[in-house]
Amino acid sequence: MSTIFKVPSIACEGCALTITKAIKEQYPNLQVEIELESKEVIIEDSTNFETVKSLIESSGYPVLVID
Repeated sequence: MSTIFKVPSIACEGCALTITKAIKEQYPNLQVEIELESKEVIIEDSTNFETVKSLIESSGYPVLVID
């Protein structure tokens, strides 16, 4: 199961690295995939989606929609 976070302000690889680092600092074992073209952050097996959403937003990237 995966959780998809729509993050419209992702613009480049630097954005992706910032978000990935923020998540991995809290959850080092989570698989994090960033799709730059679709502006999505995909987390595998995330049961803590509210926490992950907060981590993305606290790194400066507002989450628009969670699927």
